Amino acid sequence: MPGMSFLRPSLEKRSAGPPGKLVLIGPVILLCAWYLVSLSAVVPAILLPSPASVLSQAGRDLLTTEIRHDALITLLRAFGGYLLGMVIGIPLGVLAGLFPAFYKSFEFPLDFGRSLPVLTLFPLFMVFFGIGDLSRIATAAYPTILIILLNTYYGVRDIPRTRLMVARTRHASFGQTLLWVVLPGALPQIAAGLRISLSWAYLIVIVTEMYAGSDGGLGYRVINAYTTFELAELYASILITGTLGYLLNRVLVGLEERFVHWAGR
Repeated sequence: MPGMSFLRPSLEKRSAGPPGKLVLIGPVILLCAWYLVSLSAVVPAILLPSPASVLSQAGRDLLTTEIRHDALITLLRAFGGYLLGMVIGIPLGVLAGLFPAFYKSFEFPLDFGRSLPVLTLFPLFMVFFGIGDLSRIATAAYPTILIILLNTYYGVRDIPRTRLMVARTRHASFGQTLLWVVLPGALPQIAAGLRISLSWAYLIVIVTEMYAGSDGGLGYRVINAYTTFELAELYASILITGTLGYLLNRVLVGLEERFVHWAGR
């Protein structure tokens, strides 16, 4: 997995989502292409099961308690790292945005950290936290902290100075300025960081679950299907995992549009 050197937090300007029917065009095209490839036997059926067999397997999986248990394990690990990233990243990002000297003091570690491939730290976290949940939560928290911290920093830094000056002229306390000027002004950028970082936390947890020592989770389910060469189960597990990740992102997009409606205006 690449590092996060590409990460330059920015507020994405999104228009209203496309009509519901248009959202289905992409999946329908992919399913048709998949069906045609499997029908033509260009790829052996043992390597590429038909969409019908994979969807049927996914349907059977969803009726079992095992898939719900694995999904719950993955979500708990991902949200553990995500919440840790919020608790650490937002306060540090606010401090960095308000006090340039504070940001300059940690600029090199931040730039180094976001250029480092995330999974290279997983063995180190296993040394400190063992092979259980804590090491996976810590690995998910690492990119989450960086993403939220940097998005918060840029959000606070880009607040018009005139707003802070008005707060000072009205003799607002630091807490009042923070509550009524800084956080509302930076919230669109913070919300973007929260949305991006949840996807990263979910992704990192799934990959770490493929390592030795995992006792469940969607990543464990995928790698177990691979090692036993159950291809229909492998494709079904990937499909379920991707769909769950998509739904998580859509929930955050909906919350962002609902509660941060002034973003980009």
